[in-house]
Amino acid sequence: MWPFDAIANAYERSKQRKRATAEIAQLISSAVRDGALSQEKEREIVTRCTALGITDHDISPMRLPAYARAVAAVTADGSVTDDQIRDLEHIQRFLKLTDADVAIHKQMLHRAALISQIHRGQLATVDVSGLVRKKGETLHWRETASLLEERVVDRRYVGASHGVSLRIAKGVTYRIGAQRGHLVTEKAIVPVSTGDFVISNMRVIFLGYKKSFNVYLTKIMDIHMFADGVQLTEESGKQRVVRFVDQSNADVVGATLQYVINASRE
Repeated sequence: MWPFDAIANAYERSKQRKRATAEIAQLISSAVRDGALSQEKEREIVTRCTALGITDHDISPMRLPAYARAVAAVTADGSVTDDQIRDLEHIQRFLKLTDADVAIHKQMLHRAALISQIHRGQLATVDVSGLVRKKGETLHWRETASLLEERVVDRRYVGASHGVSLRIAKGVTYRIGAQRGHLVTEKAIVPVSTGDFVISNMRVIFLGYKKSFNVYLTKIMDIHMFADGVQLTEESGKQRVVRFVDQSNADVVGATLQYVINASRE
């Protein structure tokens, strides 16, 4: 065999292997796209891998993307069931992924499952040191946060014109064309206290080191969630703005607030 024949054959084998690997990648991705893996699809994947000579090493790069796609399918509607979690655990085992490999996706899944439980009325219970509960009150969530309020952060005079000074007598001057400036006040939303933002079945409470507040759920007229906090508007029109230390829990806080406020009006 001439050297170029060997090169051509090696090139052709490489192309065939790439096509075979791509076929298996497509097969795995399609099999788990709904967040589940049937026994029929599992056998098909194993059979095709054997027939095409595809090894575990060959499919290693496609394992995590396939699992990520399955998690995305399950969490797309914001509702996660126990059966779906078990299906994803089966996919993880089939793809031979460790918990460390899928840690970020597990966190996403756990959060989606927690929010699903909240929507079903399965709320957590917590204890908050120093908080005196009302009769029949249950605490459902505690989040470390800062209370924000509008404060004056700067005052200064602007627009003054000095004009021309004429000396009249010793120690006395008369200013021609002098124009008085005006006081400018700048305000900003700033932290005024740090503490615990607490949600119960009766109230929303901020238990702060310097300043606190509590408002009954039935008195809350509007909730505006931010990526890192929440703004509550009471029926009096007063607004409370709270910023969370851990921004990752904003969606859980929002779901909890939505459930307890709706429940308080039933």
